[in-house]
Amino acid sequence: MAELFISPVLQVVVDKLSTPGVQMMGNILGVGVADNIKKLRKTLDMVQFVIEDAEEQLASDAAARIWLSSLKDFAYDALYLLLDFDTRDSRSFCMKNAEKIRFVLSELERVVDKLLLELNTGAYRLPVYKSWARRETSYPVKESEVHGRKQDKENLVNLLLLSDSFEVANHSIQDGGDVPCVIIEGMTAIGKTTLAQLAFNDQKITQHFDVKIWVFVSHHFDPKKILTAVVESVTNDSCSLSNLPALHLAVERLLKDKRYFIVLDDVWTDKKDDWDRLRPLLGGTSAKYGSRILITTQNKRLAVAMNVSPHLRYSLRGLSEDHCWGLFKQLAFEPGDEEEHPTLWLIGQEIVRKCGGVALAAKSLGSLLRPKRDEREWSYIRDHELWNLDEEAESGILPALRLSYSRLPRHLRRCFAFCSIFPQGYSINKEKLIRLWMAEGLIFYDDKDSKRAEDTGRSYFNDLLWMSFFEEEKQSGSGVVIEYKMHDVIYSLARSIAKSEYAILKRDFFSAPRKFVKIRHSSVVCNFNLPTVPDELYEAKGLLTFFLFSEGNFHVDLGKLFSTFQYLFALDLSGSGVTVLEGKSLSRLVHLKFLDLSYTLIRELPREIGNLSHLQSLYLSHCRNLVRLQLTWMRRLKYLNNSGCEALTTMCQERTETDYNPRGDYNIERLSLFVVEKSVDIKLLANFRFRGSLKITRLENVRDANHVREAKLNRMKNLRSLGLFWRDDDHRSSINQDEESVVTKFKERKQTHSPGSSSQQAGPPPDPLVVKDIFCNLVLPEKLQRLVITGYPGVEFPSCGFPIFLNVIHLIGFKNIQHLPLLGHLQYLSSLLLQEMHALRYIEWEFYGKTFLREPFNSLKELTLIDFPNLEEWSSVGVSSTRLGSNVSVAFPKLTKLILSGCPQLIEIPVQLENIKHLELRHCKATLVHSFRGLTSLETLVIEGVNDLFDFPSPFPGNNLHLSSLEIKSCSQLSKLPEEMENLTSLKSLTIRWCEDLFYLPVGLHKLTSLESLEISDCTSLECLPSIGTEGFGNLQTLSIENCNNLKSLPIGLQYLTSLVHLNIIFCSKLSALPQGVEHLSSLRSLIIIACDNLSSLPEGLQNLNTLHSLEIGNCPGIQGLPEWIEKLVSLRSLTISGCENITFLPEGFKCLTALQHLSIHDCPQLLERCRRESREDWPKIAHVPHKHIGQPEQRHQSEAGSSSSSA
Repeated sequence: MAELFISPVLQVVVDKLSTPGVQMMGNILGVGVADNIKKLRKTLDMVQFVIEDAEEQLASDAAARIWLSSLKDFAYDALYLLLDFDTRDSRSFCMKNAEKIRFVLSELERVVDKLLLELNTGAYRLPVYKSWARRETSYPVKESEVHGRKQDKENLVNLLLLSDSFEVANHSIQDGGDVPCVIIEGMTAIGKTTLAQLAFNDQKITQHFDVKIWVFVSHHFDPKKILTAVVESVTNDSCSLSNLPALHLAVERLLKDKRYFIVLDDVWTDKKDDWDRLRPLLGGTSAKYGSRILITTQNKRLAVAMNVSPHLRYSLRGLSEDHCWGLFKQLAFEPGDEEEHPTLWLIGQEIVRKCGGVALAAKSLGSLLRPKRDEREWSYIRDHELWNLDEEAESGILPALRLSYSRLPRHLRRCFAFCSIFPQGYSINKEKLIRLWMAEGLIFYDDKDSKRAEDTGRSYFNDLLWMSFFEEEKQSGSGVVIEYKMHDVIYSLARSIAKSEYAILKRDFFSAPRKFVKIRHSSVVCNFNLPTVPDELYEAKGLLTFFLFSEGNFHVDLGKLFSTFQYLFALDLSGSGVTVLEGKSLSRLVHLKFLDLSYTLIRELPREIGNLSHLQSLYLSHCRNLVRLQLTWMRRLKYLNNSGCEALTTMCQERTETDYNPRGDYNIERLSLFVVEKSVDIKLLANFRFRGSLKITRLENVRDANHVREAKLNRMKNLRSLGLFWRDDDHRSSINQDEESVVTKFKERKQTHSPGSSSQQAGPPPDPLVVKDIFCNLVLPEKLQRLVITGYPGVEFPSCGFPIFLNVIHLIGFKNIQHLPLLGHLQYLSSLLLQEMHALRYIEWEFYGKTFLREPFNSLKELTLIDFPNLEEWSSVGVSSTRLGSNVSVAFPKLTKLILSGCPQLIEIPVQLENIKHLELRHCKATLVHSFRGLTSLETLVIEGVNDLFDFPSPFPGNNLHLSSLEIKSCSQLSKLPEEMENLTSLKSLTIRWCEDLFYLPVGLHKLTSLESLEISDCTSLECLPSIGTEGFGNLQTLSIENCNNLKSLPIGLQYLTSLVHLNIIFCSKLSALPQGVEHLSSLRSLIIIACDNLSSLPEGLQNLNTLHSLEIGNCPGIQGLPEWIEKLVSLRSLTISGCENITFLPEGFKCLTALQHLSIHDCPQLLERCRRESREDWPKIAHVPHKHIGQPEQRHQSEAGSSSSSA
């Protein structure tokens, strides 16, 4: 059941009623209206708190629901009325609309008064929210009915039975410390409680502990209840104690000298005071050595609040699709149903994908479908999202999720529901979402203090993240997470809550009628099937939010859009192909607070954008045709993201002398990119107090150091990231990456743009002395944390120094510099990138600093040197090993990541790297590789372009037992890999590419038991692969062999790769057959065979792989046809056949492939003719496939291509 979701609009109305303008309305229309407004404001303020505390419960009462619906309708009527009042002549508007104003306000007041009266008299029942399944105690779980948690259980039991040495090391119970706590973290319904029950009932646990206690805690954290449950569990009798001190004594007495194991299930609180009141459980004064506490929670802050070691936090993820399928079919099918109902079997596999690895979802849908054998009922579940299913289908998973939602504070419920406007699978930019919340009025703050609003929004977001409503998705280059996702099931929760007001329109949306007039927030997914905004949406004239997501050819009539949706607060047209914004049309959006035009083709903004007096946030990221941007038109704007606007040359057009003087009337606090067109332009920066990140480009246009001094960058106290760019078109920095609006968020969103020229006519080279003077006059903010400098044209680096709080420095394109600047003294510096320093021959002691009594670069963790073609020597002055004595300075003591690329003259580095975990050596000499032979701490190793490397120095890299990723590329003279590699039992990924002389792989390679991915490519001398033993490569999931032209066979024992999921064999011209035993590859889902000229047929064992989902056969002229048994590939979803001229027809059983969704056939002349619709030969065999691509690739691309142009 969707919530009525009233509280957000009530808050906006209350805020509007409090403005001086609305009070003026009352004065104009008379004392009666003024009194009504004053009373209504107080009443609404009161009722919104009542509604928010019981909104869902009220909505379950039919009578109350009618009143709530009326309240919401009149609230929106009042909102639109007040918005209109904001934009018109006050007196004239009031006189023309006096009756309407009186009616709307009086009706709203009447509904509110009625609702309050009914609530006060108890006319509406307010049921206690029903917990979907209370777990007061643990109950036996049949391990045979639990799927995919065997390894999780073993891991958890091992955590709980940690050796005594762990407690000694952590000063636990033996010295009065806390009992060690193990925490299971994960989203709602992921299976935390089930895993805890498996551990609780494990025989090892039972034998190890004297007492086992299970307590269900839930949202309301009650220490008395918890302690009472402990007492009753130990005594097996009811407890009559009612005060906390008495319970404390009882628990201490009962647990004294006992090794106890307590499970606290479903804990939410992260307040230290709550846990302090449980000291008898957590403290070690009475506990026996070895006691443990296990906590299940979806609140990731709990572990931080309790100071739990990361090693004792168990993050539980969803089930694999195979395990989820096993659980589903156990509940949905009877024995023998696979033969009796094969179609249901296939539909069931597709339904499982909707569950997203959530066990409860698989259980709920499996149980729901067990009594049903009608294909239409199963198809209905498959084709509808969870939030659109009827109450019966929702009976399991959504109520469980709603329970978590109902426990959120009211402000978080509003913000979470707003996220339902994004399409499923969308990657959400954190900073952008916060600005949307601000625009929609979901963050309450003082309009004059946007910093407080941003900080509050980040707090909101982090709360939802910690509660597992968001998942981390993408990091920036600096390691900051900038994009997040909602799990599919969590997204279903959001849609179920907000679907009455939020609509996502796409091609399959119009299956059922709905009242568009009541839609307030909408997004449209445009593609080939829905090329424009649906006409039905224009009924929603009160739309407050509109997003356009483009996936293909489309057309948007912006004039119609702007004139219809004049109440918009937020508008996102990013990636829409818009070329022109017509100022008059745009001026209609007078209430707009958020506008995103990123990745569009606009060349300039109309002057009328300055009339949007409420506009706070403007996104123009990667508008590569944008040439002019006039800052002086947008004095009220607070946030402007123009990163990636490479053609931008003018930001201070039509300037006057006064524009360069600090006047305090610019509100922009965040600007991504500032372009200096003329030397005097940089003075404009003095008008701003930027925060966050700023990139200043075309500094070569600054010719007067006085202009730089007047920019007063040092006054930007809250600027944390700064980029300084001289003319150098070869470099693109990511200085704004933490805040960029990313358009490629929904699947693979097509970008239609024509890159604008980023070049500017080169003037004379700047004077090096002037450049040095200019840099020193910049006077960087003292609290700057990240600095990127690119294309510095000077020959000597200024001695004016760097801010001491810097933790990231990138110096790129210093082609004339002969000495590195002093950096070793920066005690907070954690990441340093030095790139393209062509004149540098020596790294000297000045780099570290003159004093050797302390550690230079004492905080540096990552060091990268790229493109140093003349670097010959790295000085050891001030650098030595720790073995030389404690009074000698050691450089880089915390360095864990080192990248050296393009240093062909460098033989060795003097630094001792005992802690290095990540090492990349690219395009360097073999002697440099040999200098690292003593390393034993590596986890990641990349060797690339070392053309004089014949073999690895023994025992390297086999002596790095923690190595998990190894890449060896473009080592043209490397002939073999060392036998010691078999010792790399932690290795998960091995990639070998472009090693033309490599002819030998270690015999013991199969002993790499942790290996998950093996890729061998372009090793033309390799003739065979080592055999695989019965236990070899037990975890291998991906095997890719490409362009190994002399390889005659795949390894013996391939059938033992039972975990293999993806097998790719490409350009292996001498391979004549796949080995026997393919039928034993029980996990194989994807098989690609391309350009294997001698391959004559597919192996017969393939027919037994009912897990195979994707098959691609290309350029294999030896294959004479598809086998009849292909009909047995019942799970096949995608089939591609190309360049196989001898495959001339499809077997009769092809039409039995009912799971097939995608079929692509090209460059098979005879087969193509038979598969055309008009041929009537093989067309009936493929007619059932939804997505067919029959023809030459270029023909298909032309038919799918389309132009896009939009303007207003």
